[in-house]
Amino acid sequence: NAFEISRKLGLNERLITNARKMIGTDTNTVENMIVALEKARNLAEEQQQDAEAYLAEAATLKTDLEGTLLAYQEQKESQLEKAQVEATQIIEKAKRDADEIIRELRSMRLHAQASTPEKEFTAVKKKLEEAKPTTVVKESVKLRKKNLPVFEVGDDVMVVSLNQQGILLEESGANAWTVQLGIMKMKVDTTDMTLINKAKKPETRQVTILRGKSSPVTSKLDLRGERYEAALIRLEKFLDDALLANYPSVSIIHGHGTGVIRQGVHQYLKKHRAVKSYRFGGQGEGGMGATIVELK
Repeated sequence: NAFEISRKLGLNERLITNARKMIGTDTNTVENMIVALEKARNLAEEQQQDAEAYLAEAATLKTDLEGTLLAYQEQKESQLEKAQVEATQIIEKAKRDADEIIRELRSMRLHAQASTPEKEFTAVKKKLEEAKPTTVVKESVKLRKKNLPVFEVGDDVMVVSLNQQGILLEESGANAWTVQLGIMKMKVDTTDMTLINKAKKPETRQVTILRGKSSPVTSKLDLRGERYEAALIRLEKFLDDALLANYPSVSIIHGHGTGVIRQGVHQYLKKHRAVKSYRFGGQGEGGMGATIVELK
């Protein structure tokens, strides 16, 4: 640093040049290392600041999502309670009206003459119709459910109450789904979702299975780059075709990646009735990026 300081202070450039020539190569190497370390330290500090900023942003997003979810649950419970109160009031009113009609009918039976005017029966009948509990809310709900799209695993949806896009993982009851929202999973009612994109269906080709010396069914399945749900659908069909082709063993290539596809494949194989055993590939078989399956 002495040379740079001398130059900034106005020392003759020739003197600086001669002085630089007089120092050894080792000193130059150390100076270069110091400069490189300074740059590395500055870069590390910048990256640490970026990481802290991302962490703070993620924490804020998590807090916002939790707050939104809590508000949604409270609103949902409040609306449900309100609907129950309204339904109770409707039923009680219908009971009161029905009791009044019954009293009128008994009075007519006891005091009226044999030729009771038709208009009196008509009036009582009208009151009886009006005493029915209203079903406006139920009909509205049925109409909404009727217009809902048919959801499937892997569909891209928008959760309306959270204004967040997610992917459908599995059904969680008659009118609810488990939705993957970034790193979170949550149960969402079907009426709170809108369909964005349908899940891509794997290409299905009709294959003629020929038993004997040759078979058009391959003994390898490559699932790299597939989405989780689509990969399991392809795996199921692949095993069925392999069994029909009488393969003693097959190879499933899932790659390394995050391990999600590999875990899904192993969980499926563990429960499959026709799987005798399975293991990771050896040398020349794909190693940890492939699974070798022995079939019964």
